[in-house]
Amino acid sequence: MEKLRGHAPSDSMEVGDSQDPAGDIETVVSECKFSMKLHMADSAWKQKNFPVATKLLKELHREAKANRSWLLQWVHCYSRYSHKRSQTQGPVEQISTMLKVIPLLEDLESNCQSAATKVFRYQKILQGTSFHILAAAVGRSPSVLEALEPEKTEKVIRLSGSTSSPVQPKEVEVSLQLKALKLLRDASRKADEELQSYSQDFVDTSSVTETYMTLANFCDKLLREEEQSGKVSEFPELLRLPVHVVESTLKALRLSSEEARLRFPRLLQIIELYRSETLDLMTKEMASVPCWMLICWISQMVALLDKLESVAVQHCIKQMAESYPQALVYALMISSESFQFEDSAAGHQQQEFVNRLRSSLDKGGAVKNLVDALQQLTNPNMIFRDWWEGVKNELEKPTFTKKQMRSMYEEMHSALCCPNTEGHGMFRRKFIQEFSKKVEKLFGPGGSQLFEKKRDKGFLKEIDKLLEAMRGIPKEPGNLKEYSPWLSGFKADAFNNELEVPGQYDGRSKPLPEYHAKITGFDERVMVMSSIRRPKRLIIRGDDERDHPFLVKGGEDLRQDQRIEQLFSIMNIVLSNDTACVQRGLQLHTYQVIPLTTRVGLIEWMENTCVLKDFIKNTMTKEEQKTKDKPLEVYNSWLSTFKSKSQDNPISLYSLAYQKAKRGDAGKNFLRVLQHVPADLLKRAFLRMCNSPEAFLSLRSHFISSHALLCVSHWVLGIGDRHLSNFMVNMETGGMIGIDFGHAFGSATQFLAVPELMPFRLTQQFVNLMQPLKESGLIQSIMVHSLRAYRAEPDLLLNTMDVFIKEPCLDWKNFEVKQLRKGGTWTDSVNTKEVNWYPLQKVNFARRKLEGANPAVLTCEELKLGFEKDAAFPGMQAAALGSEEHVRAKLPDAGLSVEKQVDCLLDQAMDPNVLGRVWHGWEPWI
Repeated sequence: MEKLRGHAPSDSMEVGDSQDPAGDIETVVSECKFSMKLHMADSAWKQKNFPVATKLLKELHREAKANRSWLLQWVHCYSRYSHKRSQTQGPVEQISTMLKVIPLLEDLESNCQSAATKVFRYQKILQGTSFHILAAAVGRSPSVLEALEPEKTEKVIRLSGSTSSPVQPKEVEVSLQLKALKLLRDASRKADEELQSYSQDFVDTSSVTETYMTLANFCDKLLREEEQSGKVSEFPELLRLPVHVVESTLKALRLSSEEARLRFPRLLQIIELYRSETLDLMTKEMASVPCWMLICWISQMVALLDKLESVAVQHCIKQMAESYPQALVYALMISSESFQFEDSAAGHQQQEFVNRLRSSLDKGGAVKNLVDALQQLTNPNMIFRDWWEGVKNELEKPTFTKKQMRSMYEEMHSALCCPNTEGHGMFRRKFIQEFSKKVEKLFGPGGSQLFEKKRDKGFLKEIDKLLEAMRGIPKEPGNLKEYSPWLSGFKADAFNNELEVPGQYDGRSKPLPEYHAKITGFDERVMVMSSIRRPKRLIIRGDDERDHPFLVKGGEDLRQDQRIEQLFSIMNIVLSNDTACVQRGLQLHTYQVIPLTTRVGLIEWMENTCVLKDFIKNTMTKEEQKTKDKPLEVYNSWLSTFKSKSQDNPISLYSLAYQKAKRGDAGKNFLRVLQHVPADLLKRAFLRMCNSPEAFLSLRSHFISSHALLCVSHWVLGIGDRHLSNFMVNMETGGMIGIDFGHAFGSATQFLAVPELMPFRLTQQFVNLMQPLKESGLIQSIMVHSLRAYRAEPDLLLNTMDVFIKEPCLDWKNFEVKQLRKGGTWTDSVNTKEVNWYPLQKVNFARRKLEGANPAVLTCEELKLGFEKDAAFPGMQAAALGSEEHVRAKLPDAGLSVEKQVDCLLDQAMDPNVLGRVWHGWEPWI
């Protein structure tokens, strides 16, 4: 029996031990039956099966009346059930429900005073939560007090203690919230007493952390509402709220609470917004938090090191540097590139701290040597092209000086023009021999010509010619020595501090670095990939007798990919907390991304996977292979009908199509294009993998479930550019994996020359695979369940996005400049002098998605930011919004249910008028 109760510690509400020391068997059995049925009721409401929970609770109520101890357990179970059910109710029903719950809890107040501390705490939590739900219902709909029956209105006012006449709904709401706060603080104080009175081994830490996190979440919710309302707060204890959030979260974190760990980024936000109230408290309390628990938030903490709030995290980072140096070294290396310390006492202290950290983390210089060697794997022509793009961006800034230009030139010159620079392999040396003299001649000593001739068209054409010549460099070698002799000749014994294989710190459990795999060498074979950046697969040999393959990607700031993968990990936790998603096994496939500098990084290599493009096209017959380009020809011939003599730019054809092509014509042409593609290519690919119908159904189900989940997750984060090469298929499970997140948070709609108007990829091949139900069966069901889970926990995702605001990556900085340059009416509502206006704008789009905004309306707003002054904008907007027969055009701009939001998404993703105007490289016909 004790085991049964121990299964859910916070649900066990006994006031005392069994009354019969002899152990009356009938009493034991009846108690056991009662306890089991209560657990069944709990299980039912957790799965949102409210009819079953209601039936069980009604049955148990009759039995509970006869026993005061049982009645207490029943009331607590009924309260939890009512709180869960209230999430799906309107304000009137919520108030009616809470008016039943609160008196039941108050009747048992005397029992709880003499009960165990755990029962007392739980009573206070349930009471506090009930008052909070009541207050939220009044706040959400102030007119609800008039809509209620007079008797119920009077009860609400009496509970709030409000005395004003006529009744002020705001005053009632604030009074109820204050009561809730008092009750939750009582519970928290009781938890403090419990921890002080007993050793931690004798305290039920899970229920104590639940107490602390309930108070923290309540205060945080009120804080967020105040932050977003923009009005003067009427809440008298407003400045105590951030203190409670910080204090309670850190107390829970000390007790190894997983929820507190996930909510840690919110504390970093709070100490910035409420510095005077919380900074000293956070600095003091962080000293006793185990540093390993915050390893997953290293990049968020390191991003603060040049800011005033850095004192709060310095102790934790110092501990990490001592215990887990290789968890910290790469994050510090990459953030150091953008640190800007103030010229003040605090700024000098921060700079000294960072300098001490740097010197302690890489004493032998092994990490720096490794990073420098990995940079040698980037094609030199691409380094030069990226450098030139960076120079062009800087030259447009009025504040850019000749001195800065010289510094940029010297950096490029040492990497691409100095044959004596240490570490170059033959591949880089051949490039230097061929182009160094040409570069020096064109740019002049110290790059002086660049600054003087920045507007000279002839000079700029010469640079373009040089770039074209560089593209013709010999094919990349397949052996490591030609890229980097250092990597090829690496011997672990030569270094005192051993290099660990990157990517072994996940932050979910306490690391044991002594057992981590160390690098013993590198495989001589290098595989060059065919994508634009020509990334290379490099195999790292570990002392665990295993090969660790990684993709070395140069020329890109991989921090965005790393943060997207981190958000996917948070999404997986949200999904694992939702019963419907757990039952369906919904989890995103994540992989390690390790940025080393803003220009090079490592990506975990995924074995047994295939690019979706190859997966589909490999099933074509020889006859189909011959006509595989026919869809593109038909599509291009339709686009060319809009060509004018003055326009020779192929991109302009898409713009003209938006201006001139009618909705019906674009849709009809797209259907014509589809006729040239076999409708069952994806189905064939799966049939080839299977040796039985059951295997096919299983693989198909897993593939579509993982793809539908990926679609919703990508849409929430605004991930675009989902062409066929940006998906991988797991050849063992049939699961879908998303890769390459260069375009996220709506940038594919706002900044690509041909904007993306579809929320995700759901083309005919996917829909035909699911015949006969098509998109209305499994696809829609998975999308609804996953989006409902995300919308239930928006704060977790939004907290994690805060790092994009604290430390924007290179792409975001470039996009910010582009958006400002384009201008438009959006500047009227945004203060562009604010440092973080761009990332704040992007995170706000994600927030609105999780609040139920119409997807088509959000697409139009993102379009407006990039194309408002473009002649094609009205046509683009009309395509995104749809016409009167489309679901998305009939529904309001905001406040949609999960089901309606998914209907809008499917409608927009499959609209032939949208797909019929897409950039041809996206291949919407497959």
